[in-house]
Amino acid sequence: MTQHRKALGEALRDSGLIDEELLHYALSIAKTCGERIGETLEKLGFVTDQEIAQAISKQTGIPFTDLTAGSSAEALRLVPFAFAQKNLLLPLEVRDGRLLVAADDAANPQLATMVARFVSNPLEFCIAPKRRLLREIQRRYTRVEHSLDDEIARIGQTALGGRDFPAERLAELVITSGVDAQASDIHISATPLATLVSLRVDGVLQLAHSLPAVVHTRLISAVKVMASLDIADTNRAQDGRISFSYLEERHDLRVSTIPGVNGENLVIRLLAGRADLYSLDSIGYTPEQVRMIDRMARKSHGSVLVTGPTGSGKTTTLYAVLRRINMLQRNVLTVEDPVEIRLPMARQMEVNDKAGVTFASAIRAFLRQDPDVILVGEVRDQDTAHLTLRAAQTGHLVLSTVHTNDAIGVVVRLRDLGCQDAVLSASLNGVVAQRLVRKLCVYCREQVAVTDTQRCQYHLEVPHIYTHRGCERCRHTGYAGRVAVAEIIEFDQELRGLIEHGALPTEIERLVRSRGVPSLVDAGMHLVAAGVTDVAEIERVI
Repeated sequence: MTQHRKALGEALRDSGLIDEELLHYALSIAKTCGERIGETLEKLGFVTDQEIAQAISKQTGIPFTDLTAGSSAEALRLVPFAFAQKNLLLPLEVRDGRLLVAADDAANPQLATMVARFVSNPLEFCIAPKRRLLREIQRRYTRVEHSLDDEIARIGQTALGGRDFPAERLAELVITSGVDAQASDIHISATPLATLVSLRVDGVLQLAHSLPAVVHTRLISAVKVMASLDIADTNRAQDGRISFSYLEERHDLRVSTIPGVNGENLVIRLLAGRADLYSLDSIGYTPEQVRMIDRMARKSHGSVLVTGPTGSGKTTTLYAVLRRINMLQRNVLTVEDPVEIRLPMARQMEVNDKAGVTFASAIRAFLRQDPDVILVGEVRDQDTAHLTLRAAQTGHLVLSTVHTNDAIGVVVRLRDLGCQDAVLSASLNGVVAQRLVRKLCVYCREQVAVTDTQRCQYHLEVPHIYTHRGCERCRHTGYAGRVAVAEIIEFDQELRGLIEHGALPTEIERLVRSRGVPSLVDAGMHLVAAGVTDVAEIERVI
């Protein structure tokens, strides 16, 4: 047992995920708590369950899976749910007569013997991240036995027939379908003919359910009751929150309603029940980009700003940057709205307008807490902008986000917020502009020749690229999962001088491009050439 723990810790250290100091610290806590070293490292936020699984995969030679691909109903019915849940394993598919099984402890030789009690097929194992495996076992077995779509359709037919229908149950099912699909937003829209329920998945709004128009008023009212809103007031916009439980996880939902000519429109923003930590490379950053961010974030002072539209993964990237900072040696404080990921080694607080806790007031308080690193959820007003840059100038590293279209736009935005050029020049270490693009489904992507227009417009030098098609594995979208596309500008003396003297954005861009820094479009086309995504997706997002 002890030898296994030591081997895992050393494997994680040798891969560069942790250093000797973090390993020694985690070993001492693991000994005190009586835990395995992997569990302790994950709880401390030093590594993720995915990184642990990948390290074990590398040690044992057993393939790794991130469980992006779904499970077939045929495979799930071969192994009982109770057994799968108890032993942390998930049947994925029957391929060429062999049953592919994802497991947390796939290297355990007894596992194959136990599974063989239920199936006669030859077995093939792969290693999966533990927390995601737990979620997916519950979710996939539940869905194969109980179809959300079928129950929602049955309630719709009941209402269409003029019979009474359970509006509260329908509201619960609609929310569950959004959480299950890992949507970021649920839209319930009124039309003269039907009530439309759409889900925003991977940044794209998709119609999920079409219900009879007669359900609309009661469905909206049911959601409003859950969010403690006034169901009698349908003539003004309202905002509320719901705490929703799904598969033993709590999800924070933000509800917004507005009046419309056909009835109220309602949007539910879904915040993750327990958001996952990521590394920069797993998000999609190249080794060179990771080195650039390391140089910017390992300085003792200055600011690193991540920019992009809502839903582009800015906060996830900030957390990935924080993970590369030694939190044993540096006092890290964060203020967010809300706290999306809990880091045991950081001091975190949430914005609370009613209590007078704003981004600006939190920064003022942090400066009296002997901080080394301050993370500010968003620079959204003049006061926050000035305090963020002032903290960056007074010996603190500040990480934050800004809403602009590209990296150079950050300078323009901060100028609009009243920040002086001399302050910008002295306080900015670098800027990261980010977008999330959908990855092509590897099971159905289609190879096509590069057109002359694409070759000229995007400088594609490969003869062939891939485009989306659609299959059951990707829900007929042609895409599965997302990856980051980034533009990074690292500030040096020449660039600081330009900004200090009030250079226009076009002048800054000329200097940056002359150094070979790729734009967001250029970075996206690298992914197109590599077969990761297609031209249509880059044109949609950037």
